Amino acid sequence: MTIMTKVQKLKQLAKENDWDYQEYSGRGMYGAECAAVSGDYAMPIIEAAVEAGIKGARTDSLGKGVIVYWPGIKIKEGAI
Repeated sequence: MTIMTKVQKLKQLAKENDWDYQEYSGRGMYGAECAAVSGDYAMPIIEAAVEAGIKGARTDSLGKGVIVYWPGIKIKEGAI
């Protein structure tokens, strides 16, 4: 599965579940951005992504929610 296909699937999952798709620079990524989805809880996001064939998620707390991000789905500026 290509990076574009993964990004499209994550955007669709976010839209269907009232989550937010975004680009995120997680811990240890030194400013590089990757695909991410934020919501109230991590597990539903991770489970939906795994069902769609997308693995390798990491999580971070946003205070009033979580962000689930995929460091392996790096976003290049202007590519998406």
